Amino acid sequence: MKFFALALMLSLPALAKTVAVECKMISQAFRNQFAIEFNVDDEATTFEDKAFDFSIRPNGRDTETTELNLVRTGTITVFPAGELTKFPFFVLTSVDKEEEVVYMNLVVNFPDKFTSTLRFKDGSAYAGTCITK
Repeated sequence: MKFFALALMLSLPALAKTVAVECKMISQAFRNQFAIEFNVDDEATTFEDKAFDFSIRPNGRDTETTELNLVRTGTITVFPAGELTKFPFFVLTSVDKEEEVVYMNLVVNFPDKFTSTLRFKDGSAYAGTCITK
């Protein structure tokens, strides 16, 4: 019986599910935009030293897309269906006033476009639309 209880305790962390997230740029939109793909644990309430590899594109004709690599620590907040929208969504937030990107707010599965934001120290901001895959 003790062996069964030990085996059950060791297998519990395996029950957590990884959620794949994709943030896309929208073609022909006149905003600074970003794109990224990453995974998050569906039961997590925080993330620590998580790597985020963004593709960012400034507003304008024929602008170049560049890579932005961040390592951030922050919180994950889940909003159940019915509080603000008909469907549940979650938000990854990280603030670090010492970094070039001072504010990262990734809103996943919210019905409006461009709800996710990267804000830079110089005041410029990039927007994205994030959904689960």
